[in-house]
Amino acid sequence: MNVHTVGTTLLIGLAVLTSPLTRAADKLIFILESYHTDFVWDMNYREALQTSLGPGYRYEIFGMDTKRLPKEKHAEMAEQGWKKIQEVKPDLVVMGDDIALSSTGPKLDATNTPGVYLGINNNPRNYGNFKNITGVIERPFVKRNVPLILSLVPGAWCQKIIAVVRSLKNLRGHFK
Repeated sequence: MNVHTVGTTLLIGLAVLTSPLTRAADKLIFILESYHTDFVWDMNYREALQTSLGPGYRYEIFGMDTKRLPKEKHAEMAEQGWKKIQEVKPDLVVMGDDIALSSTGPKLDATNTPGVYLGINNNPRNYGNFKNITGVIERPFVKRNVPLILSLVPGAWCQKIIAVVRSLKNLRGHFK
């Protein structure tokens, strides 16, 4: 389990446990995936959530399938996901990735249903100033973290930094 998964699990656990309802078996967690249910990233975070939260929660999952569908279909899928959320009335909505948050976050925030996002690459404030939604962004804060790390280790210095990443696509602009 990676750091993002642990952080997200803690946030979701806190949101679920502080809800007015008391029995886990009565809690419905709606997972809105930007991608599709058999996409590895989605499978991994769903498994981490379910394992970390333990038995007793009910899950409803909706995949927007934006990796495979043309962009013209994304808004339609987002609307289908929103209608499903309204239909099942979950105790918590988990939004995986930017498309799920940008399309559903503002609508969800207008309700009393709490939300948690994960895997966000953009600044979440670009999608709204949320009052009942929190989460974990995916991008690294290189410019902030290097000075912080150096300040924590007396006498430490660095001339070069090596970053091991799977893809530079999501990191462009974070090293400026």
